[in-house]
Amino acid sequence: MDSDFSLFLKEFVSTKHPYEPKLCAICVGGGASLSLIQTIPGSSRLMGGIYLPYDNAVVATMLSDELGDEASKRYHEKSVQKKVAEDFASIAMRKSPDGTGIGITAALTTNRFRKGDTHAFISFASNDWRVRTTYHLRLSKLPEEHHKDANLSGLSVVRATEDETIARLAISIVYGFGNDLFYEFEKNGLITEV
Repeated sequence: MDSDFSLFLKEFVSTKHPYEPKLCAICVGGGASLSLIQTIPGSSRLMGGIYLPYDNAVVATMLSDELGDEASKRYHEKSVQKKVAEDFASIAMRKSPDGTGIGITAALTTNRFRKGDTHAFISFASNDWRVRTTYHLRLSKLPEEHHKDANLSGLSVVRATEDETIARLAISIVYGFGNDLFYEFEKNGLITEV
């Protein structure tokens, strides 16, 4: 049986046309669910590639190799997640120059309670490599008392839902597909252009 997210991706692939710009994404900490699109036949006409660096050293090296040491240094400053998402959108654009580049950074539910917000930055760039728009997405945070009582399976479901939400919103932002979720988040002040 297909999940809601799988059905969303299948509908997206079946309704988009080959002349749409191909998507290339770099996702760190969230948005990895975008990679599931590659399991759907016909998605190659919409996808340039998805990169999922995870380890801090790998992320820093990618930024340094593509944009120089300053970009790598920024990654280690937690207050600049927006700028890092924009850096990744620019890098993704370079990797798929005839498409649209998306950069995502996120801090999502993990196996320990985090003090910070559960949120993401979604940036996208077009064929001149400049970032066009960056959105800040705020997600509900699992309260500390619930976090302590949750097992790994429960936490995994919460995180997967957060990740799929980010992926849906990224598709909505770039392609205008599935805008109901975007409008709901916008109406509730949970997604803002920054």
